[in-house]
Amino acid sequence: MASLSTDAPAVAPAGALAFAAPVARVLLAAIFVLGGWNKLADPAGTAAYISSGGLPGGLLVWPVILLELVGGLLIALGLFARPAALALAAFTVAAGLLYHLVPGLGAEGFERFSQ
Repeated sequence: MASLSTDAPAVAPAGALAFAAPVARVLLAAIFVLGGWNKLADPAGTAAYISSGGLPGGLLVWPVILLELVGGLLIALGLFARPAALALAAFTVAAGLLYHLVPGLGAEGFERFSQ
């Protein structure tokens, strides 16, 4: 029976890391690009949803769509990836707090509250 040695730390081969980083970047970007694309398909509905959170939907709908589409594409291409990721992270935190958290009901409280 072979014994497992615990002397050497488990490290992924350099080739695996070189492959995983771009794949992860593209998959992360796809979340935002697809979200922006869905919002682009129905900007009036997106504006109404933004307004339901107490924000000016008509004013914010196009910046939100552009942020998701352009930010996602920049991350996928690796161009200005850190500033794009920072902007998308701030957007995600704000959206989570404004549209998915209702005090007293916790995360996804908005959906339970609106039913």
